Amino acid sequence: MNFKLQSKSATLIAAAVLSTVLGVMPLSTFAADVPGADSTTAKTPRSREDIIGDFRSVSMQVDGLTDEKVLSDPKQIADVAPKAIPLITRQLKIIDELQAAHVVPPAQAFWLQVHPNALLYLMKDPITAPNTIAILQPSLDDADALAAKIDLLPEVSRTVTLTSFVPEQQQEKLALIRDAAELIGPTIEPPDADPKASDEDTKSSLNDAATAFEAAKSKGGGSPLADRMAYVLRKLAEATPEVRSTVERALLDGLKLRIEQIRAALKAEPVTIKTLPPEVVSDWIAHDGRARIEVGPKGDGNDNGNLRRFASAVLAVAPEATGVPILIQESARTVVRSFIQAGALALISITIILFVALRRVSDVLLTLVPLLLAGVVTLEICVLIGLPLNFANIIALPVLLGVGVAFKIYYVLAWRQGETSLLASPLTRAVIFSAMTTATAFGSLWLSSHPGTSSMGELLALSLVTTLAAAVLFQPILMGPPRQASSQDKPPA
Repeated sequence: MNFKLQSKSATLIAAAVLSTVLGVMPLSTFAADVPGADSTTAKTPRSREDIIGDFRSVSMQVDGLTDEKVLSDPKQIADVAPKAIPLITRQLKIIDELQAAHVVPPAQAFWLQVHPNALLYLMKDPITAPNTIAILQPSLDDADALAAKIDLLPEVSRTVTLTSFVPEQQQEKLALIRDAAELIGPTIEPPDADPKASDEDTKSSLNDAATAFEAAKSKGGGSPLADRMAYVLRKLAEATPEVRSTVERALLDGLKLRIEQIRAALKAEPVTIKTLPPEVVSDWIAHDGRARIEVGPKGDGNDNGNLRRFASAVLAVAPEATGVPILIQESARTVVRSFIQAGALALISITIILFVALRRVSDVLLTLVPLLLAGVVTLEICVLIGLPLNFANIIALPVLLGVGVAFKIYYVLAWRQGETSLLASPLTRAVIFSAMTTATAFGSLWLSSHPGTSSMGELLALSLVTTLAAAVLFQPILMGPPRQASSQDKPPA
């Protein structure tokens, strides 16, 4: 991972703090209300999907406000900070929810706090991807046995049961932790800790640091940044105690949290299933003793082809399995199967109605062939312009059959009455104007901000153009001369 870009939020906050000290940005920025805070502090826990969706939304808003140019310009920082800092604060609260909901473990939660957009990367990581399959077994022993069997599948990256939370080789690991505690414990948790520095001590330290930077600048080859830092530190020392307190909270609260976490980690004790927290056990063991297995995919958890292979492999071993990958694949099969049924029923119904109305098999074929040609050309153009079929716009194809067949019927009936100049006839003008009004309605869907609705409008408009072209240009050539000349074309007696 590229950690150079993982400190955007921290950089923005630190730069905003310095801008506050320099008087560029008001101090009230740090007390701004956090939008949507009620949703993250509600008493009722939210679902995993709601939390992830909320995190994505907030991260996209932060990305829209900040980039490398903004972070390098104090004036731009002052402009975006009133909006960005409350959003970043909300991100951190949602990250706590992600950890509490066991969406990500503590290590990944820390990474998210360093780089909020890391969720997009974590979703591609097989270890942390949320697109997992769940299986219930009568007991924990049965769950462990089935997990060991599923773990051998090449499409599976990991299987997790409650037993997975009990570390292996605990004695060796605990010995290493005790050694680490003896080495760094006195440093992070000294027996005789100094009392908290007073505001006067803080001012003195800031002035001493500013003097040191000024001395460094006066030496040969000193960096101009030293003079800048000396000015900023001196300005902070001259500020009010409230400003210094705000800067301290913005820059050091995260460090204090990490030190507390390290202290807790150095006091690790042996772990057994009985000592696991009840909230963890309740996620994996039901009240009746049934145990849950979580199965993760190997490879990109957002790739549809990969999820399809993963779901099929797991279902072959555990037909009772469920989860997002299985639901997605089964939903896709249902939609595709329903589309095929709808298209077949529409085509059969149209054929029956045409046969009843036209009473000739040849005339029915003259009506259907241009219609089917328009469908094929529509699909070919979709490939050329890069318009993929999805569950929203696929409805346009059955609609194409119903709307397009009307134009064909008009031309067949006129042809049967002996009309020879179909392109120059009022019928063609009527068909074109009718198609334009229909295209206006379909085109309005194309302007929708919703991607699915927009693609449906685009495909409907495209299919209307192809079916109109097939009716006006191809069908007259396919029909040829009429069986009988019209009264206007007959020679006078």
